[in-house]
Amino acid sequence: MLYFILISPYQPTYSYFYRFDNSNIRQLYEDLSTEEKQVFGFDFNDIDWDTYMKKIHIQGLRKHVLKGLGSKL
Repeated sequence: MLYFILISPYQPTYSYFYRFDNSNIRQLYEDLSTEEKQVFGFDFNDIDWDTYMKKIHIQGLRKHVLKGLGSKL
């Protein structure tokens, strides 16, 4: 119930299907030289998405969007 109360103001945004496209950033990465790839190193294959979502993204939502109210979700 608490989840529904906290999320209900955002219903118009989560009721849609979104598709995120990162093809531009992938193309930019492919266009980098080997040296530039070592310097800037933002290969998406190196990201541990499970850890990122659990330890960074969700925690940031709780802190900044839910203002601490989502700590029990």
